[in-house]
Amino acid sequence: MKIAGHDIKVFNLVFCCVGIAILAAAGIYPSYRTLGELDREIARYRAEIESQKLLFPVFIELLKRSRQKSPPLLSVPDPKRMPRGETAAVATRFRKIATENGITVNSLTPDVESLIEAAGRFKMEAELTGAFHDIRNFLIQIGAMPYLASLELLRIQAAPEKEPLRVTMRFWVLQE
Repeated sequence: MKIAGHDIKVFNLVFCCVGIAILAAAGIYPSYRTLGELDREIARYRAEIESQKLLFPVFIELLKRSRQKSPPLLSVPDPKRMPRGETAAVATRFRKIATENGITVNSLTPDVESLIEAAGRFKMEAELTGAFHDIRNFLIQIGAMPYLASLELLRIQAAPEKEPLRVTMRFWVLQE
């Protein structure tokens, strides 16, 4: 066979084509697959970096809070019984502590049946809204009340971003 005035044997032409095919199969295709894997890995790292960018402000805020002076150890007062008929004093004290901590008291109701039973304690239920850190401080302060017998229920409901948490709590108060 003659190409451009040169005599080329068909065997040499086939041999060169096979050589080029082997080079492509052995060198180019694996490189192509490696590039695809690298692209996927880069996309995964970019997504991870984006999530880290979103979490960084939260991390900084938590770091600031962790460096703040922690409150004194929790105080556990000796239990005292509240005189009968002073249920309003509990509600007043409860609301005062909530206001000091930036908590909104949506409702605060005593359980009428527990008031009538005269079993030495009565139950109250409260619904609150506020920030998590404020609720923590609030719980520490009401835990220091000497006539608070126990906390029966504490339910914290998650809220959408930048909205206060909703808290439902049921507690027992000692009474004479």
